[in-house]
Amino acid sequence: VHVWAERYDRELTDFVELQDEITKAVTVALQVNLTEGDTARIAAEGTRNLEAWEAFLQGQTAILKFTKLDNIQARFFYERAVHHDANYALAFVMLAHTHWLDARLGFTPDPAISLGLAKAALQRAEDLVGETGAVLHYKGNAALMERRHDEALEFHRRAGELAPSDAYCAAAFGMTQVYSGDFQGAIATLKTSRRLSPYAINWAIYY
Repeated sequence: VHVWAERYDRELTDFVELQDEITKAVTVALQVNLTEGDTARIAAEGTRNLEAWEAFLQGQTAILKFTKLDNIQARFFYERAVHHDANYALAFVMLAHTHWLDARLGFTPDPAISLGLAKAALQRAEDLVGETGAVLHYKGNAALMERRHDEALEFHRRAGELAPSDAYCAAAFGMTQVYSGDFQGAIATLKTSRRLSPYAINWAIYY
């Protein structure tokens, strides 16, 4: 059954570039509708470099497995993404997330150093695009790790306002509400996250 179509009216001066554009557009459309929701569109809009975007997707696959080895592999892919596109802010955000996970899940003997690396990567992203929903999301995560609950809640609240269609921002806010003791608020926020993504985020289900 034919369910989706798009026209591409271009001068055929660079067939490979057009092919890459179509490949990316189709893949993103499938992700938005079948797996990631609007989060996939946000990630894809962050770069025009296909190699950077492909490396980013490989990082996304690895990071959700939550093992030390997979986290190292995810970091490798995000570093490859920024190698291909030094202005890919979301790749810097996710690079920060790998360092945060090191601290959060005990993958490092010195969590403070890992948090410092996370903040440095986040600052690089903020320098590129300002305080986006994704940047504020992970600022909130860093504040939560340091038990600055009120700041974490504010970061995550603002992230949700800036990126109301991002299921991950909503899930992070719900996580912080859990750790802050606002269980009823957390349930409502996490239900919002589930509505925003075709598949519920695995770690959000835990909360």
